Amino acid sequence: MRLQKINITHINNHYWSKKTVGGVFAMEFSLCATDCALPVEVTIDDDNGRYTIRKSDTSGEFFNTAQELVQWIQENFTADQFCNEDEFKEMMLQLLVYNVFQ
Repeated sequence: MRLQKINITHINNHYWSKKTVGGVFAMEFSLCATDCALPVEVTIDDDNGRYTIRKSDTSGEFFNTAQELVQWIQENFTADQFCNEDEFKEMMLQLLVYNVFQ
């Protein structure tokens, strides 16, 4: 099967995800946080085993699995911490769907 990239970009460029079909998968999110000008960045990159969160204070979290990353987000972030709560909710939906198909 040939790998095919699918890119989805939100209009305001604060949120994006990208998928590669054929067993290789990567998602990246960049969400505007209310407490800082720097965005929160969430990366799930199965191909390279990279599961990271860069928080708005530029500190980071690293995980061994995507499931650990999603669990950390559920325990530590809420929608009201972000400029656009709908972007956070959409990210969570995509992450939960991703976990279901793992």
